[in-house]
Amino acid sequence: MAENKSKQMDNAEYEKELNWPEIQITLTNTANKKDLEKGTKARIEAVQQYIRYLINGYQPTKTSEIVQQGLSWKQCQKGVYVDGHEHPDVIIYKKNFLKELESLEWLMSTFESNNLESRKDPELLFKEKLHILVTHNESIFYAYDAPKFQWVENGKQQFQKKGQGKGYHVSHFLTEMIEQLQLTPEEQKQYLHLPKTVREDLVSGTSNEEWWNIEKLVKQVKEKLIPLFEATHPECIMVACFNNTTSHNKYAEDALRANVMNLKSGGSYKIRDIIFNGQPQTMTLPDSRPKEIKMVLEEHKLWKK
Repeated sequence: MAENKSKQMDNAEYEKELNWPEIQITLTNTANKKDLEKGTKARIEAVQQYIRYLINGYQPTKTSEIVQQGLSWKQCQKGVYVDGHEHPDVIIYKKNFLKELESLEWLMSTFESNNLESRKDPELLFKEKLHILVTHNESIFYAYDAPKFQWVENGKQQFQKKGQGKGYHVSHFLTEMIEQLQLTPEEQKQYLHLPKTVREDLVSGTSNEEWWNIEKLVKQVKEKLIPLFEATHPECIMVACFNNTTSHNKYAEDALRANVMNLKSGGSYKIRDIIFNGQPQTMTLPDSRPKEIKMVLEEHKLWKK
């Protein structure tokens, strides 16, 4: 009934609706219960405001005008996050990824029952091998991590330390078969030359001058992931999935990157030779120094004097 009246109601009628005897009796009896903690009455007032909103989407005049201008009330943060999940190129990539993963599912085990404890292996033909999905998981924990909202004694304030503090970075791999990819005590006795777990821990921060990067991830894959997977899943094929983050991207050592070239000849970064319009072009001088940007642009007649 309240919804049908909402379009015709003004602010005075909102209050009249909230003053229905049934609502007032319920709220009053609830507020007078001794076993409820302090602040119940304040929450009941918030409920009344919410009922106003349900009746007709009521908002103060100024707020509604601001919303109409395309603004919204949000928590301000120090970082900037741009959601690119719906970009056309990302959508195409995700579709191709799912198709490729789906093409391998018939070679993977499935798990049934309510708790997914019943394992069913695929029926493999001659020379076909079981495929195991291995997922990469990265997490970082900071010394000063704390919830933004806490229960604090009345009249007191809980202050948080500034900054995030040192970071504790964890890089690990998981499988459906054994969960964390690591050796059991029996396997540790059998494979004495292998590490006990794939997990890599790193304390990062400005004072430590050490951060997790693609070089450390590649080393973890080569020295830990592959050997431990072959030990724990013999005669199986690993299907490794990684998060698509910028820290997992890496250029070739001699990639064509203009932003690392110097304006003058020299520098430590050497770019490989290229072929332009069917003609080979060297990117180094006779003395093995990398060419400068100006020289390359002049060769292509693109340098503006």
